[in-house]
Amino acid sequence: KLMGGYEILTITSLVHFFIVAASIAQPDGTAPMAEFADVFDPAGDPQKAMVGMMQYPNFVSEEWSHVLTWDLFVGRWIW
Repeated sequence: KLMGGYEILTITSLVHFFIVAASIAQPDGTAPMAEFADVFDPAGDPQKAMVGMMQYPNFVSEEWSHVLTWDLFVGRWIW
């Protein structure tokens, strides 16, 4: 079974952790927190804020691995 164990979830979690750790270590490696906070501000324009965050390559990599890990986690839980 593909989702029989936690190996795939563990691997994607480690990839996500590595991307976040490597991004934090770089100058300008992470998006400014003010921009990140705008994504969750219902009074503003969260979609515009998310599109603005996509200008940071490290954010795109981190978000991709974050969503992949989360989807596998939920899929494993439902399975």
